[in-house]
Amino acid sequence: MLASLNLPREAGGHPAALLEGTYREVVARVPDNAQIVFDDHGRLHFAVPEPEPEPASLLEWRAAVNAMLPRVDLPEELLEVFSWTPAPDRRSFQLPGLPGSLRPLRDKRAADDQ
Repeated sequence: MLASLNLPREAGGHPAALLEGTYREVVARVPDNAQIVFDDHGRLHFAVPEPEPEPASLLEWRAAVNAMLPRVDLPEELLEVFSWTPAPDRRSFQLPGLPGSLRPLRDKRAADDQ
């Protein structure tokens, strides 16, 4: 790694020297790690560790938070909010990054309403 950065082998306290040491330490531990495997084509594969069980305190906290959240029928709420706004404004919105993408749909809907 030091050679690729055109640094002398003894770069002292240079950050690249610290990175080189860390790199060599990690590489030295790879053969002892059963979760890291190289296949016949030299590709590196990591074993997926089993998830740790959630602590009881987290389960209790999640249950408490869910109990505090109101039950909402989102489509119904959206329809109610749309009823507060004038119809042309509802049909003229555009998706970010897709200018005019809803224009044909909006025009067809407007023609259907007439």
